[in-house]
Amino acid sequence: MKRKLFLLYILSCFITFSINGQSSQPTKEELTALKKLEKIYRITPFNVSEAQLEKARDYVKSCGISSKSGITDGIPLNIKGKVDKKLLLDISTTLGSLSSSSIKSDKELCRTFIDYILSQGITEQIDFTIPTNDYSTVRNLPKGFFISLQTATDRQKGEILKFLARILEFKNVYLSEDEYLSQINADVLTNVVPHYYTYAISRSEKEDAIKDLKAITRYLNRSTEYVPGEKDMLKPDGTGFHHKTHYNNYMYSYDSWIKAAYHLKGTPFRIDTEAFKHMRKAVISMYVMATRDKKDTRYTANSLSGRNPYGKNGVKVQVPCESFKKLIEIGADLQNEAFDEELASAYNFFFMANEYKVETKNYDGFFQFNYSPAGIYRNENWVVTMRSPTTKFWGAEIYNATNRFGRYQSHGSLEVMYEGSLAKSGCPADAMSGGWDWNVVPGTTTVHYTSWTEMMPAGNTSQRFDQYTKTSNFAGALAWDQIGLFAADFDQIDAWGKQVFEPTNLVFKKSVFAIDNMLFCMGSNIDASGNYKDNMITATNLFQEIKYPESGKLILDGNIINDGYRSVLESDRMRWIITPQSTGYIIPEGNDRLELIYDKQTSPKQTGADAQNPETTVTSAKAFLNHGVKIKDKSYFYIVIPNAKKDNISELSNVIEKSGSNNIYEILRRDSILHAFNYKPQSITAYSVFEPSQNINIGILKASATQLLLIVKEKGTSQISIAVCNPNLNPITDREFGWRSTPTYASIVLEGKWKNTRNNNNIKEENIDGNTKISFTLQEGEPLYFDLNK
Repeated sequence: MKRKLFLLYILSCFITFSINGQSSQPTKEELTALKKLEKIYRITPFNVSEAQLEKARDYVKSCGISSKSGITDGIPLNIKGKVDKKLLLDISTTLGSLSSSSIKSDKELCRTFIDYILSQGITEQIDFTIPTNDYSTVRNLPKGFFISLQTATDRQKGEILKFLARILEFKNVYLSEDEYLSQINADVLTNVVPHYYTYAISRSEKEDAIKDLKAITRYLNRSTEYVPGEKDMLKPDGTGFHHKTHYNNYMYSYDSWIKAAYHLKGTPFRIDTEAFKHMRKAVISMYVMATRDKKDTRYTANSLSGRNPYGKNGVKVQVPCESFKKLIEIGADLQNEAFDEELASAYNFFFMANEYKVETKNYDGFFQFNYSPAGIYRNENWVVTMRSPTTKFWGAEIYNATNRFGRYQSHGSLEVMYEGSLAKSGCPADAMSGGWDWNVVPGTTTVHYTSWTEMMPAGNTSQRFDQYTKTSNFAGALAWDQIGLFAADFDQIDAWGKQVFEPTNLVFKKSVFAIDNMLFCMGSNIDASGNYKDNMITATNLFQEIKYPESGKLILDGNIINDGYRSVLESDRMRWIITPQSTGYIIPEGNDRLELIYDKQTSPKQTGADAQNPETTVTSAKAFLNHGVKIKDKSYFYIVIPNAKKDNISELSNVIEKSGSNNIYEILRRDSILHAFNYKPQSITAYSVFEPSQNINIGILKASATQLLLIVKEKGTSQISIAVCNPNLNPITDREFGWRSTPTYASIVLEGKWKNTRNNNNIKEENIDGNTKISFTLQEGEPLYFDLNK
């Protein structure tokens, strides 16, 4: 093993030297590949209109250019120090128009103009790099300069390329081993990498061009490495980061990466296998979070939308079918096979196709993404997403005139999405249109605002805000094939540098155990207090669905409910509901009052423009458990059943009500230390350990030294199987990456004497007073599985 690592190190040093060191003589294969890439990336002249040419000529004329004794001069350009991007855009547009002209005098004028801007010191004195998140500027500004290379003299060409290398920060592809990882940026992949290729293929010397192409390939490879902390882009669980957290909406950078890597297929500049594997995992992970479709109509939950609720492609998958297929071909090229089997199998599943002759893997089941943090439970035609923030992962991002009412979108959310259009899930087809009750996010626990203006940060449409927790980092999931556990310990912040909301001091603990196409949801220690209005209730929100033509009937306890209905239902008996979009809810007795509404509601657009006088009214079905106003130590329990059928849910409700749930489940404990739940049909117990405790004594678990998610499967009286993880990444401050995760050195004490019969090196057992202490190390929120025998 040591010899293998040493050889890999030597190989990486050789590759780095061959890129950063002296240019080597190009091979025939490299020259052929260079020609191919020239055809793809060269920016050619466009069909310029007479009006564009007149504007360009006038611009040059306005510069007062003159030449004396071979020296070109003119009206000074303001390019010393900081430069206005409009000036550079005007110069670029002028160059592009003149160079695209078929008139000889225009091309001569272009060269004169280039001499002028060079005389003004554009390559030496300018202090400007294009902000990579200024999408329009970064995509368009370089184009005119690149087009002008086909008109420029050799001397001018070299200076223009020097200028382009500076403003595009081409040095990124040559960063050292100590620098590059923290500099990976999703916006660079999306907006700048195509310019990098255009720059490289425009180099005068082929040796330089090929050296640059090798460096860009290395940049693509590096962009798929797992980056610690808050920095872009990929994380070990398959999530993609931007703006310091998991952000699917920005992962069109995957699509850009795939397109670039696809052009390298079959060339000496192809990406490496490890980079492909990381991108494959990232793309599959994104598809796991979304509904299926035969084409590209697939959606994720709104909790994953960042600052783009429902509209603006916030809930759409950013890697389309065409790019998925290209990634399959990239893998095939690396493996010298017809296709990458893992990705082809995933394609068949997610696109409901039989396009690739390979066994189709079933991606139904439970998945954990603790760098989100989220749990995904999927089956048949539905996907359930559970999510909650921490001190490092925000749950909502609020910008100027964007997502102004979105702070609750991940407050322990549980969203059920169905295949097809957003209407199939009862979601807003376009959040810009308003009508959605921003208080009632499915699955969340929230303090309901009675003023839309007060729900916006600082009560206006411009104040920035990201919804983090105040102190808690315990939120995430534990996946075990077809079952899983999600939990969140939440304490709400109300500040962004300064206080931007009236504090409600909302806290709660939540757990969701998913098994047999049901989700058992429990909450405890729900508190809310402060100087806010006395008409603002705290509620756990079950569902909200907008009525569409394709919506079905709302059913309460077997009876059809027509719209125009509002009712407060007491908790003296069990209730069950099937929503118009077919999600079932069983609410046992003992909960707080259930409010069920199927009626018109009016709410503002997500921009906040109509916050004081909302313009949009829709009919919506929604329900929530009303915990009261300014509450202390409230709790709840309910069951969610996606794609519910009336007869099945009625039968299940009757069984639970008549037997007191004894035949199906038992809530073993629900407090600030622990949520423990036993599912009797499979002899499985799930534990959300919110705080370390030496006195648990629930089921087989007697103690835990740390926070944990734990699932125990009993196999008779002498064998158990265990799944465990800690979604708390134990972040510590890091100067380079903002923060880093650190391991959890965990131990649990189990009742009785148990042995590690499979010699699992990841655990260590120790008998203590007739019980068994199991010690293990958990990292990156990843799960650990092991079996024990008596």
